[in-house]
Amino acid sequence: MGAFIAILVGGLAFVSPNNAAAQNETRVAKGVVTAARTWEVSSAIDGRISAIHFSEGMYVQEGTLLVEIDDTQSQLELALARAELKRAEAVLAQSLEDLQRHEELIKRNAVSEAVYSDVKFAHEMAVLGLEAEKLELGIAEKRQSFHSIHAGLSGMISAPKVHSGTNFSVALSGAIASIVQLDPIHVRMKVALDTALARLQAGNYSLEDVRNLKFELSLPDGATFEHLGKPVAVGYELNPETGEGSVLIEFANPSGVLRPGLPVSLKIAGN
Repeated sequence: MGAFIAILVGGLAFVSPNNAAAQNETRVAKGVVTAARTWEVSSAIDGRISAIHFSEGMYVQEGTLLVEIDDTQSQLELALARAELKRAEAVLAQSLEDLQRHEELIKRNAVSEAVYSDVKFAHEMAVLGLEAEKLELGIAEKRQSFHSIHAGLSGMISAPKVHSGTNFSVALSGAIASIVQLDPIHVRMKVALDTALARLQAGNYSLEDVRNLKFELSLPDGATFEHLGKPVAVGYELNPETGEGSVLIEFANPSGVLRPGLPVSLKIAGN
């Protein structure tokens, strides 16, 4: 991967300090800001959306409550599971008392082995019954949690694609919204593969040079962005017609100035 980044970045006319003539070159490449990470706001269950707690362009923190889905039925199921757990606890407590009493009776030969075995079996079933009800309660609590959708990452959220009162379908409705991470953020820079290969073969730069590259970014109004970027990945597609590939340059973006879709210009810092 590092070598391939070196090949592609070479298309931006990176030159090593030993090439004095080329040091005077200043090549500017075009790029487009793209999200480093995205997260789709969606539901794991069908149901009626009872509340939406965000609007387009809001910055949301990871964990923020975004959407609520009507939980009337799941609340009843949860209450039932809790009641069944209490019942199972009471049955177990009673079966334990019965077992302890019969253990004393069997020592005095005051009860048959068959009766004692039945009491012991009933206690074992009560133990298993309690474990089963604990699992049922856990399932009910998990189902209940699906009715509240929280942000999976911090970032800027899109407009909701549904409204309160909408009946959401997992199979048909698609995503409710999208969150894009703003910090850090990436810029996709197109580069010419044939030019890059030629420069690599000519020895104009080394892999170590590429690892240490820093990029300057210019905004559409010509202002220089305050942070430098570094290459982090190679685009997975090459254009068969133009021979162009792409490199992803990562920038710190704490102020949120860079937004996905913004056209920018890039050049290697110092060139």
